[in-house]
Amino acid sequence: MSQKNDDKTGIVPGKKRKPFIRHYNHEYIKYGFILWPNSTEEDIRPMCIICHEVLVNDAMKPAKMLRHLKAKHSELEKKPREYFERRKQELGLQTKTFKQNFIHNKSLLKCSYLVALRIAKTRKSFTTGENLIKPVLIDVCLEMFGLSAVDKIKSIPLSNDTIRRRIEKLSENVEYQLIQKIKESTLFAIQIDESCDISKKAILICYVRYIDFTLEEIKEEFLCCIELVSYKTSDEIFKALNSYVIKHSLEWKNCVGVCSDGAASMAGRHCGVTKRIQQAANSDLLITHCIIHRQHLAAKSLSTELHEVLAESIKIINFIKKSDLNSRLFAIFCQRLVPNMSSYYCIQKFDGSRG
Repeated sequence: MSQKNDDKTGIVPGKKRKPFIRHYNHEYIKYGFILWPNSTEEDIRPMCIICHEVLVNDAMKPAKMLRHLKAKHSELEKKPREYFERRKQELGLQTKTFKQNFIHNKSLLKCSYLVALRIAKTRKSFTTGENLIKPVLIDVCLEMFGLSAVDKIKSIPLSNDTIRRRIEKLSENVEYQLIQKIKESTLFAIQIDESCDISKKAILICYVRYIDFTLEEIKEEFLCCIELVSYKTSDEIFKALNSYVIKHSLEWKNCVGVCSDGAASMAGRHCGVTKRIQQAANSDLLITHCIIHRQHLAAKSLSTELHEVLAESIKIINFIKKSDLNSRLFAIFCQRLVPNMSSYYCIQKFDGSRG
């Protein structure tokens, strides 16, 4: 029975009807509605020019739009079409001004990041942007382009805190890109060294070597600098390094090589950092010592004659450098020997010959 009814009505069973989409008519402006700026071919909606409320496509009927105007904007019900046309033009000007300001602010933000990048590369203080770079830019633009360009330069944010935040963001982005390349490389090797900075804080410096498939070459980059809060034992060093690896979702099983100095905390046979990394990776790592450390070890086995010569040279250099008077007299002596010599250089201390 149902099959016969379907045949009479012309409806094919199981076939969905295509939804009807209403299109905007320019006459709808007299009801206070324009086409929603974000409308697409499949999603066309009307937007109230007064309250900016966006209705559904089915509401794009004169009766429903007039009902909205009477219910929410009754005081504008008898306004002529020219009034709503004027409101449409005002909205267009506001949108255009907003876009221009957005583009301008985006340019200012990019300029701020460019200056921060230069400051970071040259290792200058954060105040360089506000105290040096901006005044220089203002002077140059005033001379070449006039006051209009100067006003734009003055609006570039280059304060101390701003540059600090920009550099932090740049650093985070560089680290993120490096981590992603390491993950793409799958296999990587690291070089670690424990040291102290100028404030006597213990830090762990780590370099990484990986395969860059984009450039098709092996690259070596600075990975991280981790502060060691407590003791500088092998256990604390490995915990700090392991926390960093876990934080960035790296895997020790992909580490194929570790390079370090010959310190007991690093290269210990039973509980050194390299041994702990080898246990975490569950594989045979290629463990190497730093060449500089090997040179230091070789210096301990110097011949007696060479050791005496180096020791005497160190005494002479330290005697010259220990006072300003000795340095000036030595400079005069060098100029007499070599007339064209205007300056001299000598190392103050040589640790390689000391055990």
